Amino acid sequence: MFNVSVDYLIGEGKLSTYDKEVLKRIEDIEQLDPETRKNLFFLIDNVVQNFKTKQAFS
Repeated sequence: MFNVSVDYLIGEGKLSTYDKEVLKRIEDIEQLDPETRKNLFFLIDNVVQNFKTKQAFS
């Protein structure tokens, strides 16, 4: 009906700690066509990798 787990409803699930804006973006991404989603994930992966690399060498 609401498509959420009991853990989420009682605030104990993994997703319960995520920012609501992040969750909204994830929901929006799920609605994208597969090719657009693939391109977006490619971009996200590269930005995250760049961030982690900068942290490792700081």
